[in-house]
Amino acid sequence: MAGPYEVGLVVTDWNGIQSEQTTCLVDIKPDEDLYVAMSWDTANTDLDLHMIPEGESMWGCNDCSWCNPDPDWFAAWGNPVYALDNTSGYGPENINVDNPGPFQYDIKAHYWADRGGGATRVTISVYILGEL
Repeated sequence: MAGPYEVGLVVTDWNGIQSEQTTCLVDIKPDEDLYVAMSWDTANTDLDLHMIPEGESMWGCNDCSWCNPDPDWFAAWGNPVYALDNTSGYGPENINVDNPGPFQYDIKAHYWADRGGGATRVTISVYILGEL
């Protein structure tokens, strides 16, 4: 998943001697022209990410979501792919679109199931040409 990360490394030699941990910051940028990611702050919940071209309806044939992961959009809208569906909590879920065109899209989160997770805070990250 795209985003900033802190990566740590500890090296152990053949005698079992370990180095001190060294860390570095890494910023992962997506390759797709439009990259939308969703995560949330509770376990035992199932939230779903939806991306819909402006003027189209949620749950319609152009709604890119878990139940329509590769909709047949008009070529000018781009080529969407629902790349990841998380059903047990925290996410991530993401939709990638190559060549999205100069259009607007509605991005929605749907609270599908509460298995004890309760109130949930959602974070949506949108990357355009690799920039958040």
